[in-house]
Parts: sequence; structure tokens; C-alpha cells
Amino acid sequence: MSENQCVDENIDIIDTGDSITLNGMTFYAFHGHRKSERDHGVIIEVDVKLSLSLDEAMGTDDLKATVDYRQVYFTVEEAVMTHQHNLLERVVKEIMKALFENFKKIDNIQVKLRKPSPSVGGVVKFVEISIARDRRSMDGL
Repeated sequence: MSENQCVDENIDIIDTGDSITLNGMTFYAFHGHRKSERDHGVIIEVDVKLSLSLDEAMGTDDLKATVDYRQVYFTVEEAVMTHQHNLLERVVKEIMKALFENFKKIDNIQVKLRKPSPSVGGVVKFVEISIARDRRSMDGL
């Protein structure tokens, strides 16, 4: 393993340093365990970090050699907005599944999903779910 690679032993993801990140995608969706969340909706914020080799894109200056982040946005939007789920963890799974299916160049994905001002009986700025997986670990999920 080269010096610039690190391994997260818990999830077996190798980070080569190349990535594309979209931060702060915001959607009004109908996810949550509580009926009021599913009926009236909640704000969902999503960050995705896509790990992939960017060598070809740097050399060719061709969009086909990388991942079109506009299409990434639309893929995340569809995954968040299409179905209702009780748990944010399930929403993250649907995002990851859609990204791996639509973008074969992606090796690893980290998704952070936030729900601002969750109903927890006190003051909380947001709750955040953070999940990272490589393509192999998504098989069977």
C-alpha cells in the first residue's frame, strides 16, 4: 500500500485520495418513524463523497472519464424523493444503491444525511447518519 492510501479497518475502504464531493443537497421529503414526519414532510440534507480514480479525467479533460456531478445530484434526489422510509439509515442505503448502479466508476461512497431540528424532546441542531461502503459491501443489501 502506498503512503497516500489509508484503510478504515471497520469497513475495508481504501482511500486513494481522489474523490468528488457534493455537500448540502437539500430536499423536502416524507421520511421518519413518526406519522407526522411521513404526512407533513421534513427537511433532509445530504452530503456524498464519491471515491474513484480521477487520473483519466485529469489527462483527457473529458466528462466521460469521470462522474458527472449534475447526474449524481439527480440520482440522489430520486433516491430521496421516490419512496417513504421510516429510518434515515434506509434512505442512505437507497442513495448508495442508486449511485453504485448508475456510476460504474465509483469505488467507494460515504453518505452523510442530516435531519435538522429533529423531534427528540429537546433542542438538537440536527441528527446525522454517516455511512461509508465500497461497491463489494453493498452486494446483498
